[in-house]
Amino acid sequence: MHRSLLEFKMETSTVDNNGTRRQANNGIAQNLPPDILHDIFSMFPLELILRCKEVCKTWYKAIKEYPSFAYLLLKRSSDHPPSYILEDIGPSTKLFFMDAADGKAREIRLDPVEMRPRSSWNGLLLCVAPRPNLHPTMVCNPITKEQIVLPEIDVPAVPENQVGIGFDPSINKYKVARMYPLGKNEEDKHSLCEIITLGENSWRKMGLPFKVLPIKTGRAIFWEGALHWICSGKEERRKIDVIKEVCILRFDISKEVFDLVPTPFSIITTTSTHLSYKFQLLDLAGSLTLVDLQEAEKFSLCQYKRSEAGGIHQERCFSFDLKPLGKRLQFYSLFGAVDPDKLLLKVSIIEENEGVLPDKIVVYSPEKERFSYLEMRGTPKSFLPTSFRPSLVSIQATL
Repeated sequence: MHRSLLEFKMETSTVDNNGTRRQANNGIAQNLPPDILHDIFSMFPLELILRCKEVCKTWYKAIKEYPSFAYLLLKRSSDHPPSYILEDIGPSTKLFFMDAADGKAREIRLDPVEMRPRSSWNGLLLCVAPRPNLHPTMVCNPITKEQIVLPEIDVPAVPENQVGIGFDPSINKYKVARMYPLGKNEEDKHSLCEIITLGENSWRKMGLPFKVLPIKTGRAIFWEGALHWICSGKEERRKIDVIKEVCILRFDISKEVFDLVPTPFSIITTTSTHLSYKFQLLDLAGSLTLVDLQEAEKFSLCQYKRSEAGGIHQERCFSFDLKPLGKRLQFYSLFGAVDPDKLLLKVSIIEENEGVLPDKIVVYSPEKERFSYLEMRGTPKSFLPTSFRPSLVSIQATL
């Protein structure tokens, strides 16, 4: 249906002697009210909507000048699996937009080009610079090319710095929070959080009521009105080992209060090891999911749901073994799901004679213990994925 409407619109136009396309006055599609156009356009792929915006002034206004249309698109797209931004971790440092349903990845460009995505919500991408203080930090919509650079802050140069973006419905504004550890000695270490509402000129410091430290490479996840970080909490010292509890720090974006969510996981470390890529936090098919990757070729997952009281509770924990894809050294990471029983894995493979091979994307069904490769043209050789749902949401409209 979407193609026939666009073709109809083009057929009701004429071309003058200068080659300029002009719309005929009797075009039925031109006279439709905005709410009808919005209902029709919201069923189109985003690429086609951007084409429709260029057809005539009526369609341009209906798409561009009604913020409600952008949120209608978001509402209808929530029923589909998310797309992803792939960060090339090779020498090019390029970014690619991946749509699993489309079967290809397309390069997207940001300004400045070295910006690295770290969080997203409602089609807005939170990016940082690869510098010790992560400045500039910016929020952008890579579809509409809108962007805003956040104020610089004086923070220690620490690699554990984590940033996340979320939406506060009580004021209809977006907020960005960043957490980082302080303290030189192990006994003195603690975390500090800073938050800013888009449109403000400065960050606000917030102390944490819990002594927790962010896990080094974990990312902030916005889910059910709150930002969530993977942290290490209480520890028990033994002869040479330290057992550290793994917990989830939850920050309600509207109330701006913290809560600590226990998990069944822990890590045994020595003085020479770090909490790093062993854990992931994901929004997996609508559930907040903590993934334990400490055992080779085995995933342990703990999923959480929102409770009626407003907090979250543990729904279920389970694990599954991964059967290797051949006799090669492989590293797995879980980054999404097509549906609850079809997980998306990134597989990094090392061949004895060929070295590191290009990363593969695999669809895995734990119930059936079945792998299938997801053919995706244009992906970089090695990449980091960020969940992303493309939209036409305007940053300026929320300032």
